Amino acid sequence: METTYRCMNCMEPMDNNKKCSICGYVPKSQIDSNYCLHEGYQINDQYIIGVILISGGFTNTYIGYDRFFQKKVVIKEFLPSEFVSRADSNLNITIKSKKYVNSFNSGKERFLREARILQALSKIDRAVHVEGFFKAHNTAYLVMDYIEGENLYEYLERQPHGKLTPVEGFKLLRPIFDIMKQIHNAGIIHRDINPGNIMITKDGIAKLIEFGASPEMITGSKVKTVMVRQGYSPPEQYTSSGKQGPWTDIYSFAATIYKTVSGITPPSPFERM
Repeated sequence: METTYRCMNCMEPMDNNKKCSICGYVPKSQIDSNYCLHEGYQINDQYIIGVILISGGFTNTYIGYDRFFQKKVVIKEFLPSEFVSRADSNLNITIKSKKYVNSFNSGKERFLREARILQALSKIDRAVHVEGFFKAHNTAYLVMDYIEGENLYEYLERQPHGKLTPVEGFKLLRPIFDIMKQIHNAGIIHRDINPGNIMITKDGIAKLIEFGASPEMITGSKVKTVMVRQGYSPPEQYTSSGKQGPWTDIYSFAATIYKTVSGITPPSPFERM
């Protein structure tokens, strides 16, 4: 098993712990938030936790390193911040109130259930592959492949006029339709399709990422949490009572296509109405 010291930002080997010669990252003396796991922490005796990539809503997403297979990974932690807290001195999470216990536990089990489905669907060519999942620190974790590349936002910024021609855009994004069809057939709704969650690999292949917890995973709670992506979320995602389904992803993907071929972020559905 590898023991090389690694940069917590890019997970490449480092000669010392002062500054990464590859990405320039300087290790932090303290974490940004009590809700995040510490950089360099080893979880499940296999994975090293790096910097947090995405935080908020229902999950924390970290870059990580698999010590067994010696490769970069993405680690998603189920952490609905409205319901739980984490003390700096204790990596275990604590549910804030007894009234949230059932909602949190049902959400955690749904998170793991969808992880099992996604792992079974890992044969899908353009979807990020799920390496594994496990429980720790009173919550659940999902481990996925780390995709080297850039997201669609970054990719479009490098194109002339910040967009692709309709032919180029459709050729790039058409395979995402096949991913959506297969996850919908498996009973999973992504709920956050947007240019930030479509990665373009170094080979120019589009892959869909950021599967995981969604508002539907928290059930039975009086707390109404609404998660929207301005310009990409359909009207049903703006209210806690909105009926969501495969059509929710279709709207978001159509908005993503619009951005790709026009260079313009669509207005909200209510502005459009």
